[in-house]
Amino acid sequence: MTEKLQLFNYFETLIVDSHLANRLVNSEFLNTITGMLQDQKLNLPVNLKLRLCSILGQLVRHATQIEAEVVNKGLSNCLIDVVKKESAVKVKKTAIAALGE
Repeated sequence: MTEKLQLFNYFETLIVDSHLANRLVNSEFLNTITGMLQDQKLNLPVNLKLRLCSILGQLVRHATQIEAEVVNKGLSNCLIDVVKKESAVKVKKTAIAALGE
């Protein structure tokens, strides 16, 4: 799990570039992130959920072109589900911040 967390930390440093954020937010990467957050069987640790919510917020913040298909796939619904179901306050706050973006 440490390798995943380090990988996502690295992604978060890269997505401040709008060109890269555009490519990632409109790719399968977004589905992977939301899928990980929604899959209860994975039983992700709090720090990884926190990082995933943060990445989603950063992607939306720095992307200048978000395709309609992305919006229709339920990014907002995924984050709302995290807020409803997650017990860790830090994760809830990060998901709410991502929704604000």
